[in-house]
Amino acid sequence: VARVPEHVDGDASEDGDCEMTWQWDPPMDRGSAVESYTLKVREYITCEDEDSTNASEIEIDLTSAQVAWVLGDPSGPPYLAMRTTVNASLWPNLAAGMRYKAALRASSDSGASAWSAWSCATLAPSLGYCFGRPDKPAAPRRESLTLARDGVVKLVWSSVRHANETGGDDPLDGGVVYDLWGRPAVPHPLW
Repeated sequence: VARVPEHVDGDASEDGDCEMTWQWDPPMDRGSAVESYTLKVREYITCEDEDSTNASEIEIDLTSAQVAWVLGDPSGPPYLAMRTTVNASLWPNLAAGMRYKAALRASSDSGASAWSAWSCATLAPSLGYCFGRPDKPAAPRRESLTLARDGVVKLVWSSVRHANETGGDDPLDGGVVYDLWGRPAVPHPLW
């Protein structure tokens, strides 16, 4: 039985080429060695969109050269996993700024297993994504409609509308987190 894949890395190059890495635990041994895997990747709409015709999808038959064994990080708990990377050369519809989910099927002499659950059904990093470095945001500016007061600064900035402007936050799925850093014009003696 194939295990649920987990998204471990996603990146987009400056030219927009997307690349996602998926990882899974080796299958449970049921007597017949796994010969190959098939990874199904679908554009994420919801986790339960099985019959959705709006979502782009592909099934990728992975060769042994496309699947790597991964040993656990020495600083963490030991583990053994299998890993593969999907990019635009395997699926031209893969696009930067989109979210994806994946399922896995193992094949052996006994036949193909059932599909695993979708990656979004687990508590692990569940959705694949391809976000490159965010675009440089416009500088914040002082709110001109509010009078200045001691100890109060009101700033405004242009809203973002696309994922490539946010560095990974999805403006359509709950908002964008901003980190604003500043200091007085005259540095404090302890700074």
